[in-house]
Amino acid sequence: MRVLYFGAYNPNYARNSVLINGLKQNGVEIIECRDDSPGLKKFIKLFFKHWGLRNQYDAIIVGFLGQVIAPFARIINSPLVSFRKRKPFVFDMFMSLYDSNVFGREKIKPGSRRAGYYWFLDWLSIHSADKVLLDTQQHINYVSQEFGINKNKLAKIFVGTQEDIFYPRPQGKNDNTFKVLFHGTFIKSHGIEFVLRAAKILEQYQDIRFIFVGDGQVKGEMVDLAENLKLKNVEFLGRMPLVDVTKHIAEADVCLGLFGKAPKIQRVIPNKAFECVAMGKTVITADTPAIRELFSDKEMMLVQVADPEGIADAILKLKNDPVLNKQLSTRGHEIFKKRATINILGGELKEIILDLQKSV
Repeated sequence: MRVLYFGAYNPNYARNSVLINGLKQNGVEIIECRDDSPGLKKFIKLFFKHWGLRNQYDAIIVGFLGQVIAPFARIINSPLVSFRKRKPFVFDMFMSLYDSNVFGREKIKPGSRRAGYYWFLDWLSIHSADKVLLDTQQHINYVSQEFGINKNKLAKIFVGTQEDIFYPRPQGKNDNTFKVLFHGTFIKSHGIEFVLRAAKILEQYQDIRFIFVGDGQVKGEMVDLAENLKLKNVEFLGRMPLVDVTKHIAEADVCLGLFGKAPKIQRVIPNKAFECVAMGKTVITADTPAIRELFSDKEMMLVQVADPEGIADAILKLKNDPVLNKQLSTRGHEIFKKRATINILGGELKEIILDLQKSV
């Protein structure tokens, strides 16, 4: 089988790398047709690149952040434009631009023209594809209801992670501190303020240290909050290359997920959760329907949303019970290996494409 990865593929997005490598591990040949030119020039170049490849593949995939590309892919994949039979078309939506920008990052007001633009772009890209990929059943439920889409058109493939980067390694700590790590993008929906308030609760334990790696929308606000709370047990390290991020994960005694109140948090298993369990680390995160699709309280330490006291209690429990900490980290890693490796996810995507070939 030969699959054309079209237009939107960016190797810097882990999601695309996971799916491409997963297909390759399952014997699928990947043909890339992409262009990084700005504006209209991109589409012109993609048209001619596709023209030369149009008879060389069995299915077409538009990858993550491809809402603008998906309708164009539908057009050039049509018999009227390509002068051959239409091929199965999969769009990896992964997440809704409308939901993420309006309700996740809260960058755009609901009901605004820009919110309407993102809603329409999501809707149009969904209708352009034969099958749309999302990361959880909760996301499937949301997209189906929000955009009026039959669930049969939507398929779940977990996020996974880049296993050549995130894998178990020795802890490598050289001190007696209990390190609690948050890494990722600082956006409103992640609930970082609740972690900082948990740090305040635990400030009497001088051996507990909170490490924050990353940057983003609310980084400045979080640094200000830490200063206002007079926190001495918190360190902000900023953005860094993935290879350095893995060093901090390896040194951590426990890693943190998401804790915010935004509805989107109920629908996602965050990238950081997959990265940490892939490295054999215990994760504390909010107890949500999405998390429960893959993990239970036997593989992760689950707490209530927006609950600093719950976060603090979970950290203390794991600090005082190394056996429990080890059990959770081991079981979490086992679940990852059974259900969310690159090879497994690639196999699931291959089956989706094979089923499409029977009906398109």
